Amino acid sequence: MRDGRDDSRSAAHQSVVSLLPSRRTPRAVSTCVSSPRPATGSAKVLFLSALQIFPTRSGGQLRSFALANALQHHGIDVFVYSMVGRKSEYLSAEPSSIQTWPEGTEEYVDRRLLWFLAQYGSYGLGLPPLWIPAYLRAAAATPRELLLPALLREKLAWCDVVLADFPFLHPIFEAPSARGRLRVLSTHNVEHHMLNDRSRWQDRWARGAVRRMELGAAQACDVLVTCCQSDQEFFERHARIRRSILVPNGIDVRRFRGMEGHRDATRRALGIADNVRVLLFTAPTGRRSTICWHSPAATPNCWRNRALTSWSSAALWRNRFGSPVSPPPAGWRSWSPTSRPLTWRSTPPTAGPAPA
Repeated sequence: MRDGRDDSRSAAHQSVVSLLPSRRTPRAVSTCVSSPRPATGSAKVLFLSALQIFPTRSGGQLRSFALANALQHHGIDVFVYSMVGRKSEYLSAEPSSIQTWPEGTEEYVDRRLLWFLAQYGSYGLGLPPLWIPAYLRAAAATPRELLLPALLREKLAWCDVVLADFPFLHPIFEAPSARGRLRVLSTHNVEHHMLNDRSRWQDRWARGAVRRMELGAAQACDVLVTCCQSDQEFFERHARIRRSILVPNGIDVRRFRGMEGHRDATRRALGIADNVRVLLFTAPTGRRSTICWHSPAATPNCWRNRALTSWSSAALWRNRFGSPVSPPPAGWRSWSPTSRPLTWRSTPPTAGPAPA
């Protein structure tokens, strides 16, 4: 027989899962969020992140920020535990601390030196953070979980749902304190697909280990959250998945108001017709951005073409360092301004429209 705590936890699990879209009707995660509703009596989610999320400085951080805020906005009590902070904060000797996001979510940033050295040592060697699952698995197996930080143990006991925001974090599900909790794994990529450079010994060495690790993570969770259909299909094809949910990256276009007049003038200035689809790859401040546009009559299915996906990834990487961008695939044309006619934010506003 289940006690009252089991019943309430089951209800909390259902309340969290019900907020996520079904497989048949995916909806985008948007970084445009309103103030959260009070979370009194709500389900409690421990949102475990490998890296500090706020302030957001990358697409992955924007997605994590949006997902945590969306749960908070729907009345879920969310606490974010980030295992590693920002390099500048270590250099200034800032202690571990709790910060409150503009929407009210609390994030604890653990700035212990050992984790910093492990994380940035992995970066320096060009390796994925395999130290994270190794540490979490060992810590979860120690008597009374003594190798886990006290606050992390406390929040594991407090929560109804453990959300690992990275496959490398999934051994937290093995901790005795996580038993009976709903285990949610949020993925940003198929991680081993990112290790495809055969000329790098790091990729050759780590690819197999990362593949085994993330398939194990997918099987260990109760709910798997992916950001695109191809990732979802990969995990469902290669692992035994209990439940799979697609939450694509995206923006809430309803938040864009008053831009119609600028749209027509900008298209005329660039010589782009109204029926042409446009992609913009933004570069860091001071670099040149690339605008790419497509004529629908040229290649009707090019919008989802794999060649475009590969080209756009390369374009984004080269834009990051201000390097020349190779020609796009057939059906597309690109243009990089010699001077910057528009002003872009290097860091998007945290509560306004931004790509996720």
